[in-house]
Amino acid sequence: MALKHSIFCIFCLLAGNFIVSAQTNVTPCDATVLCESATLNNSYPTYSNSFAIHTICDNGRVFNRCVFYKLIVKTSGTFSFKIKPQAASDYDWAVWKNVDCNNISNVNVKPVRYSSNDGINSQLAGVTTNWDTGMSASATVTCDPAGGYTNGMTSQLPVVAGDEILIAIDLAQDELSGYQLVFDGNFPTSDIIGSDFLCIEEYGTYTVCDFGNDGTEYFNLNILRNHLLQNYLNGASGYNIVFYAQETDILAGTPVITQTTITSAGKRVFCTITSSDRQEILSINLVLAGTSETIENLTLCENDLPFTWRGNIIPVGTVSDTITYNRTNVAGCDSIVHLNLTVNDTVIENVFIEVCPIQLPYTWRDKILPLGTTSGVITYNETTIDGCDSTVILDVLITNILTKTLNVELCDGESFNFRGTEFSRTGIYRDTVMLFVDCDSIITLNLTIKPILQYSYSEIICNNDIYDFNGRMLNETGIYIDTVISSFGCDSIVTLDLRVVTLQQHTASVVQSIICADDGIFDINFTPVNQFFDLLPSYYSIVFNQKSLNAGFENLYEDFVNSVQIDFSTNIYPDNYGGEIIIYDTIADCARQIIPFNVDIYYPNGIMEQKWNDVIALKNSYYNGGYEFAGYQWYQNGAILSGETKSYIYLKDKALNVGDEYYVNLTRADGSTMFSCPFIAHDPKPTVSLFPTIVQNGNVITIYLTKNAIDARLWTVTGILLENVKVRDVPVHQINAPNTAGVYLLEIQLDEGSRRVFDILVQ
Repeated sequence: MALKHSIFCIFCLLAGNFIVSAQTNVTPCDATVLCESATLNNSYPTYSNSFAIHTICDNGRVFNRCVFYKLIVKTSGTFSFKIKPQAASDYDWAVWKNVDCNNISNVNVKPVRYSSNDGINSQLAGVTTNWDTGMSASATVTCDPAGGYTNGMTSQLPVVAGDEILIAIDLAQDELSGYQLVFDGNFPTSDIIGSDFLCIEEYGTYTVCDFGNDGTEYFNLNILRNHLLQNYLNGASGYNIVFYAQETDILAGTPVITQTTITSAGKRVFCTITSSDRQEILSINLVLAGTSETIENLTLCENDLPFTWRGNIIPVGTVSDTITYNRTNVAGCDSIVHLNLTVNDTVIENVFIEVCPIQLPYTWRDKILPLGTTSGVITYNETTIDGCDSTVILDVLITNILTKTLNVELCDGESFNFRGTEFSRTGIYRDTVMLFVDCDSIITLNLTIKPILQYSYSEIICNNDIYDFNGRMLNETGIYIDTVISSFGCDSIVTLDLRVVTLQQHTASVVQSIICADDGIFDINFTPVNQFFDLLPSYYSIVFNQKSLNAGFENLYEDFVNSVQIDFSTNIYPDNYGGEIIIYDTIADCARQIIPFNVDIYYPNGIMEQKWNDVIALKNSYYNGGYEFAGYQWYQNGAILSGETKSYIYLKDKALNVGDEYYVNLTRADGSTMFSCPFIAHDPKPTVSLFPTIVQNGNVITIYLTKNAIDARLWTVTGILLENVKVRDVPVHQINAPNTAGVYLLEIQLDEGSRRVFDILVQ
């Protein structure tokens, strides 16, 4: 099959003596992935600069003009090819396997097969045929430095699937039409063995917009897929397009990619296009193109409108402005154009003049009204300094009586001299003057007298503020007067009544010296600190810090008073809380007074209990509200009790002082500390206990006393006294239970006058 520039590329593999059974006419790709990403669409590219091929046969050979072919092996086997010159010429070549084509001039990167000659077109005398060169199964050498004028063949190359074969051919002429390239040595034939090479076409460049203009763009390949369907496949359906990052990934069919990141250096991707009757592979070079933003200037005259600028219509009535257009640049990316538009006016001026006949010829501006001019309208077309049209419509009246009007505005107290007479009141005044023979002038004066305005107002400022009164900086109470020019140009008298006040300043203090967690309230008092003041605060606010808000305190904003009650939950955790007190003034807008405050909430004294007259102990967490402690230090009436660092205080061999305050500084697990509220020691109540209260008849009942008692009386439920026993100064006493079963009452009379009664069940 005839190919472009008469080049034949037949891709096949030899695997020993194995011949693929399927036979098809194979045509080369429209393009092949080559070094330097060149294409073969219209003319086969060559590398025009010389470069050295470092061979395995000699010290190196300089290739002067080359063409490159790159193939990817699909199935394992052996690779061979033949170059058949159309005329006697020496085509030298080199083959690399699995190397980067950018490194083929590196002295350490040598070809695996090589054929060369010392010079182009050199040949043995009388030799006119057999200029073929390449690789074949019959050859045994890896390189043939003799080139194509003898045999020029090297041994075929073993390959496996995924190998990349790079062929460089040093041309005998400056074109490619002088040889045929044959693989497998079966050329020419009509039945070429089916190809086992991966054939990749060079699609070219696809431009992606760099929307951030940062040299990097994350690109969704579905956009490229749609582009190929519409533009490469002409909108046809039934095609499956799959993208890959590497050529070798195509053989494995994985990994498939659906997006890629493109940098300013570009990014190459590969895609397979398959359908029921089509299969091809494209190499696509993705390049970035940035968005653009430019500024342009355009000047128009008003009568140029409407005006079309780059397809955009600028309508009638448009004024000078900056107009932004969103366009598309040559790369198809967004382009923002800011048009600085200047629209100059087209001037139409109407003028009326009166001229006496005797004044002709009459010069008006640079125009001359000649003798014989009659009343009428004259139009002049001119050009403004901006180059736009200017039309002057001159209405000329030729008359023996000229009129002139003066419009004068004065302020109250001023006068205007009109033809020798002073006028100081609003009115219309006229006079007639002879200007020329047979030509009078009537002059009309429209006089307006404007009043002097007076305006008064008052202001209150704080004593540390400054008031700007028309440029005068004031800070003292008083009446201030200034004269300014009103909007119609006459004097205006402004009077300011300024009052400078002193705001009452305060300190804030928490009333209670000790606040217990079960109190539920505490008070804050405000105390004035300045004796002389003019203004009381308007409002106060209490703004708690975040810790206090989390604990349940709520911010306040109320009218100012001298004392504030703060409510809090009786379940609050004992800790240090606080915030800021802000005092406001809304009359003179004086500076806010900000007072920080802190308050300690102590543990309630209910977490302690007195035992007898010598022990005060902390209740455990089950009874004290759930508090857990890690350390203790006891105090008495503000003084530390040395050595008392347990969960209780026990005064051995002495009693608690009734009325004394006992409290404890408690350390929590996190190391923080807080005091308890004071516990007041008291005289323990006399206590009596019995054991048992259910007893067999005739057994003993034991009475335990912690206070002196006088008598123990045993009664029946009907009020009959059975026994009266003296128990004074006896802390433990025993009495016998009645012999008759039943319920009895045991009364203990204490020496301080009270009594205790117990039920006794005798069985």
